[in-house]
Amino acid sequence: NYKYLEAGRRMPLLLVSGFPSSGKTTRTLQIKTYLEKEKNKNVVVVSENNLLGEGKNEVFRDSRREKDIRGALKADVIRLLNKEDVVILDAANYIKGYRWDSPMFTILPEDAPPYEFIYDALYLCKPPPPNQSTQTQPLSSTNFLFELDRTTQEVTSCIMSAQKIMVAGDNIKVPGVEETVCFGHKVTLAEITRARRQFISYTKMHPVEDASKLMALFVRYLNSTLG
Repeated sequence: NYKYLEAGRRMPLLLVSGFPSSGKTTRTLQIKTYLEKEKNKNVVVVSENNLLGEGKNEVFRDSRREKDIRGALKADVIRLLNKEDVVILDAANYIKGYRWDSPMFTILPEDAPPYEFIYDALYLCKPPPPNQSTQTQPLSSTNFLFELDRTTQEVTSCIMSAQKIMVAGDNIKVPGVEETVCFGHKVTLAEITRARRQFISYTKMHPVEDASKLMALFVRYLNSTLG
C-alpha cells in the first residue's frame, strides 16, 4: 500500500505478482532489458530473491519472518522511487494492501510482455488526481517537525506500554485515533523505531497541512508496514 507516496508527481513503479516459480523474475529481466535498451531508462529491481536466499521455504513457514521481508522490500521501494527511474518490485505481492488492477497486464507463459503498453502506463498516461491522502502540502507550521516527532513518539510509547499487558495479536487502541493498531503479533521496539524513522523521513519531505492527522497517518503506516 503506497498511499503515502505523492500521486500528483509520476513515480514509475512496476509491481510484479504471481505464484512461486511462475516466471516473475524472468519477466522482470525481460522488461528491464527492454526499458534500458529501447527507451534508455534506468531500471532498478527490488527482488525478494535477494532477501530470501536459499532458505525461502523456511521463511514462508514463519509468518513473522515473512512480514519482515515484506517490510524490507517496501522500505527499499519507497527509498528508490523517483520521477525518472523505473522501480520494479519482483515479489509474490499477494497480500491485500499490495493489490493493483488499473492498469494490470496479464502475461501468459507463451506470450511476450506487452512492452509498449507497459511503457505507456509508466510514462505517458496521466497520473491519478491527488487526493487528501496523497497530495503534497506546503510546510505551513514552524512547529511541524516538533509535532511530527512528538506524535510518533506518543504512538510508539502507547503501543509498547499496551503490549506489556495484552495478549499477542490483540488490537491496540491509540487515544484519538479511530483505526486500531493490529499487528497480529508482538513487535519489538527496534521494529517500531525503524518504521518510525521511515515515516518521519518521508513526512518531512511531504508534510501534511493538518498536523492533527499525523497520529492517524502513523497508525495506518504501522499497520501497513508491520501488520
